[in-house]
Amino acid sequence: MKKLNDDIISALLKKAVGYEAKEVVEEFVVDETNTPVLSKRKVTYKDMPPDVGAVKTIAELLNGDDIKGLTTEELEKEKGRLLGELSKIERGGTDKTHSESKKNKNMRR
Repeated sequence: MKKLNDDIISALLKKAVGYEAKEVVEEFVVDETNTPVLSKRKVTYKDMPPDVGAVKTIAELLNGDDIKGLTTEELEKEKGRLLGELSKIERGGTDKTHSESKKNKNMRR
């Protein structure tokens, strides 16, 4: 059960801070011996932006506060604060310059 909880929290953090996804599409043709043979392979990388819903869920879990009544502006401010905290956790340090630049980058999206 603990592993499941850890996996859920990990997925939630990933979605909250954004991530890059790799998508592979392969096309096969059948040769004369009825064996599938790879004919094309396309690899695409997609940038998945941070998700406000995931940030809101994390805020509720961390703070225990009911933040349903917050305005969009207040949610965006909280999102920036939490993204800064999450990037510190991911790096294992407290490099404020990197956190602030990442937070500013995310706020422009």
